[in-house]
Amino acid sequence: MDMKVILEAPGSVRTVTAGATSLVAAMSREIGLADALGRALDKLFEARANKVLGDVITSALKVHEVDAGSMHFDMTSLSVYGEYEHIRLISHVPAASGVVGEPVAAACGADDWEPAGSYSSCKGAAEYWVSESVARIAEADYRFIVVRSSTLDSRKEKSLEKRIAKSGEEIERAAKELFDREFVCELDARRAGELFIAKWKDGFHELSFEALEETIREKRSRRGRPRKDEEVPAGATVYKTKVKIHGVDEAQVNRARERERCFVLITNVMNTKKYPAQRILGEYKQQWMVEARFSFLKSPYLLGQVFLKKQSRIEALGYVLLMALLMSTLLERRVRKNLETEEEPLMIPGQKLTRKPTARMILDMLDTAQVAYVEHEGMVRRVWRNTGRLFDVPRLLRLAGFSEEIYTDPALDDGLASSSRNH
Repeated sequence: MDMKVILEAPGSVRTVTAGATSLVAAMSREIGLADALGRALDKLFEARANKVLGDVITSALKVHEVDAGSMHFDMTSLSVYGEYEHIRLISHVPAASGVVGEPVAAACGADDWEPAGSYSSCKGAAEYWVSESVARIAEADYRFIVVRSSTLDSRKEKSLEKRIAKSGEEIERAAKELFDREFVCELDARRAGELFIAKWKDGFHELSFEALEETIREKRSRRGRPRKDEEVPAGATVYKTKVKIHGVDEAQVNRARERERCFVLITNVMNTKKYPAQRILGEYKQQWMVEARFSFLKSPYLLGQVFLKKQSRIEALGYVLLMALLMSTLLERRVRKNLETEEEPLMIPGQKLTRKPTARMILDMLDTAQVAYVEHEGMVRRVWRNTGRLFDVPRLLRLAGFSEEIYTDPALDDGLASSSRNH
């Protein structure tokens, strides 16, 4: 957003939007920020950007008194090597891995669930129960924690319905093929029926069968109407198996729903007293924040168009964006914590009230802030313009630990970081 003059009196007053991104965008065109950015990225790369980021994170955790007892990673493309036995992990076991069925079946069969409560403050949030066991994999012990939810995801419900319908179609085809077979004795027909029932015992349908006796006449040796004295062809007795489908087995469907409501966590944190299953589940429930934060990071909101040719500058810029993500997360955390002590929620974009504004919402609100530059007798003074038309920006700044003076007092330009620490 460009600088915007709202009063055309020469040498008098001009107003700029003073938000987090628009002010930088306006200044960049005046001071040639593109060249400065490239040189700064070179220096950051030379200083080992990953170490700088680590130092910034360590300092931020200490200043903001953040408990870093655990960290969450996006392990999609993470590889580890060397001595990493000290690493403690908590991960979701994919259903396609083939190792989920046994612990889930054991937990559902034992029915010794321990309550784990809810991990959301939303109305109608799911309740959870846990059951755990220990297994040895590659000469190491792991805890398998089976988690049962009080609700079934709509996608899993639809998937189960499709499985039931598909199973019914397959049973009908298989029953028809079985009925077309002929057996020489009733015992063989019954044995085939028993094998059929055993094969489809998990097919979500109630089944039964009966062995039928049929007499099959041999075909005449020639065509045409038989003569009066022609002997009737000899008949052969055969047996067939007729399967009856009585409908959907609701008990079996309910058991399947019970299993579908379960998922399995694996961890090598073996201290069950310090880290009971409920705490492991609580840690896992926070992992969604990694994806949520990175979706914010990938947004063009944080960075406009910029051209970088050198690989080192691209890498350094990635670390700058991670630092920006850290700052936005701390800003969100501070505003939310301070909102907990106040009775009135915060008005956010969309004219909604909330006690949990996101970093994006906060930055959008800051973008509405305006500062007037008043020039008088060769002196320029900054004046806060509280339009009050959209959001209560002064309150938002106070919740963030600042005041509107950070926009108007030049002395605070260089001391903003120390001001942040004091709050």
